[in-house]
Amino acid sequence: MNEIHIKIQEILEEFTGNEIELSKMDPSTPLLIAFEVNSLDILEIIFRIEEIYGIRLSREQLETHNSLGGFLELVNSQIEPSLSVRGRTSSTK
Repeated sequence: MNEIHIKIQEILEEFTGNEIELSKMDPSTPLLIAFEVNSLDILEIIFRIEEIYGIRLSREQLETHNSLGGFLELVNSQIEPSLSVRGRTSSTK
């Protein structure tokens, strides 16, 4: 799992109160089923991800990327690979 997936997993665990292992989930599973949340919950999760990474996911994008794998792919494609989570600094030595 990459850093983005780990952060998304942390957000989902925080929001749902459940332990979630994205790496063990079927990527074709619809988001609502994968995270056992309703449509309003998933919107709050998406807003949180948008806020953290400074991205905007359109309704059209979300409708075509509504599986777990599609959603993770969409978020990855919207974030520049060198971008780190806001508020977190990276140190290189």
